Amino acid sequence: MGLEVLSVRIPREVKEELEELAKLENRNKAEIVREILIKGIREMRIEAALKLYREGRLRSGRQPS
Repeated sequence: MGLEVLSVRIPREVKEELEELAKLENRNKAEIVREILIKGIREMRIEAALKLYREGRLRSGRQPS
């Protein structure tokens, strides 16, 4: 997987939590952020699919594009 650069502004508290988690996991902040983004995107896609399904705009067995 090729990596791209992404700059974001986050609240100080979030940065502090990120640093604490990185220290706890003995990993760098970039690795933690990548994992959080991947998991978050996956979760949001599931939520979007469930919403479409509840609204009758998605039948079981099909994923939204």
